[in-house]
Amino acid sequence: MGLSKLGTYNPRSCVTTVDGNVISGWGADSMIEFSRHSDELGEIDVGVQGAASWSLTADEVIGAELTLSPNHASYARMSALAKAQYTATGALPPVSFNFVDTISGDSVQAQQALFRTQPMPVKGKKNGDVVFSLWLVNPTDQYGVNLI
Repeated sequence: MGLSKLGTYNPRSCVTTVDGNVISGWGADSMIEFSRHSDELGEIDVGVQGAASWSLTADEVIGAELTLSPNHASYARMSALAKAQYTATGALPPVSFNFVDTISGDSVQAQQALFRTQPMPVKGKKNGDVVFSLWLVNPTDQYGVNLI
């Protein structure tokens, strides 16, 4: 089915895995959020003589945000994966991403997910939830249909 819309999903009705690990330990008010990497469908350039040229954006990336409690094992696993990518030299270690909403049937799969940041929990204060932000490269639905 793919994504009926890029948007927000309730993690309690979804199954999400990152690098084969089922994600749980969601934050108190967390949602799973998907968004386009680029809102632009294309670019237009106008030359000095007024001639315009148009090109389509070849951006096949969507963003995913997962909000987790820092007191859960999923936080530790995600942190380790983010750190492995952050400290890698040369080719980044591949991290897979799979998501299915059990109510709508919406799904997202990506063989390469890239951590946008290496989040850190708040220390010395009340524990807050931590947002993991990923880029999903060439995302498809469960049938292999490209989502972009």
